Amino acid sequence: MTFIFSPLLFAQDDTVILKYNGYLFTSIYDTANFCSSFEITKKGNLVFQDSCNDRIYSIKAYNLKGNNNKQIVVEYYTGGAHCCTYTSIGEFKNNNFKFTDTIYWGNAGYEIKDLDGDGVMEFLGGSDMFAYAFTNYSETRFPIEIFRYENGKLKIVNDEFPDIIEAEIKDFKKDVQEFVKAGYECPKSDTEDTFNTDAGSLKTMLAPIVADYHSLGDVQEGYDYINKMYKCIDKAKFIKILKTDFKLK
Repeated sequence: MTFIFSPLLFAQDDTVILKYNGYLFTSIYDTANFCSSFEITKKGNLVFQDSCNDRIYSIKAYNLKGNNNKQIVVEYYTGGAHCCTYTSIGEFKNNNFKFTDTIYWGNAGYEIKDLDGDGVMEFLGGSDMFAYAFTNYSETRFPIEIFRYENGKLKIVNDEFPDIIEAEIKDFKKDVQEFVKAGYECPKSDTEDTFNTDAGSLKTMLAPIVADYHSLGDVQEGYDYINKMYKCIDKAKFIKILKTDFKLK
């Protein structure tokens, strides 16, 4: 099963409202300054106010930790052809509200769901770390990122869901095998630019495989697969980029 994450679709409403536990959350989009104000009130009294930030398109309450307390999930969009979405998590303590952490999704989307049935919610999303890295955006693959909200912070927990990651690796490998079987053209030297070439297309399939293996603690398996499937003269340079620029080592 392949998880494909694309930029989130949302209504361009100027006002977003949430009523939760006696609190009123209101975001109003300023069409002149292209930003959203955000405030929380209770019985007409101001509890929290944030300055004008990127466009808020959703405010929801989720029981992320599986207890009696819900967290507030605020979703933002920066605008632009391919960018960018991010999500902030907030909580109430002693009638005071504060944002505790933020996930930047970039071009990728996500969903919130309980992946293992334990009552605790996970953020199942994609990383756009390879967008435009090796070829055009439309060919980009998004390696899975799974977050859990713990102690006020979002923690990556890919290694707790190996079946999900391995299923994606299997599908990515199928794409690679079909591409290689069809034949591809390599650069003539290791200094040649491979962006928007056959080699670049293959790199953008192989890179997320390495990222997925890395998230499972077995990154060498990813590099062994590159050595098996990528036969171009710039292989060493490609691997070095993954290890140094993307910290996959």
